[in-house]
Amino acid sequence: MKRKLLAAFVCVFLAGAAVGSIATFMRVRQASQKEVQVQAWVTYFQSKLTTDLKLTPEQQTRLRPMLEATARQLSLKLEMFSQEGFKVMKGFDEQFDTILTEEQRALRKSAKK
Repeated sequence: MKRKLLAAFVCVFLAGAAVGSIATFMRVRQASQKEVQVQAWVTYFQSKLTTDLKLTPEQQTRLRPMLEATARQLSLKLEMFSQEGFKVMKGFDEQFDTILTEEQRALRKSAKK
């Protein structure tokens, strides 16, 4: 009996560890992809501004932190916009469903899939 209980605890622990590891891996991967996008944006604009405006090395050094801060702010705003946009569209879906017949709701639901 004690062995079964111990085995159950070990299984629960291992399952939790596996789920936690997978979730952590996915979050780190998502964050690193986001950082790559930010750095690509920064590099592009730094290069463009340097070329177009013939910036000095000192100006380039001062420009990079400005671009990085701006890119991160834009990234956060876009993320918030997409989350808020999803909420708005969900609200529309709920309102729109109130004017549809059952057959129309079924057609709409099958069209979404």
